[in-house]
Amino acid sequence: MTTTTNLQEYIRRRIEALGKSPTELSTQLGWSPSYLTNLIGGQFKPSEERCRKLAREFGDDPNLILSLAGYYTALEEHESAEIEDFARYRSLKPAHRSLTRLFMDFLRSIESVDHRESSSS
Repeated sequence: MTTTTNLQEYIRRRIEALGKSPTELSTQLGWSPSYLTNLIGGQFKPSEERCRKLAREFGDDPNLILSLAGYYTALEEHESAEIEDFARYRSLKPAHRSLTRLFMDFLRSIESVDHRESSSS
């Protein structure tokens, strides 16, 4: 069985963002290094329990990892896209997250000004 590349890529990015090696992370999780290597390689789908453990270690919402692992197949397309966007955001370094937040706030402020101008015309 092969898991989605979304989960694989997410795990790779989070490990990198944490500044850890896969071996360090597997040790902290109490897993063998080969288990994590095979998980990243898409050899199998992790159990729900292991998804939750991974989420705790990453400081993420367990539902994110469970969704990426395919446990929530009934998600609508836009929810799935939001999860992928969140996954990409969480993989950013803190400084890049701050810049992303500032840029999103700027875009929202432009949008609100545009809406106000449109409604007053």
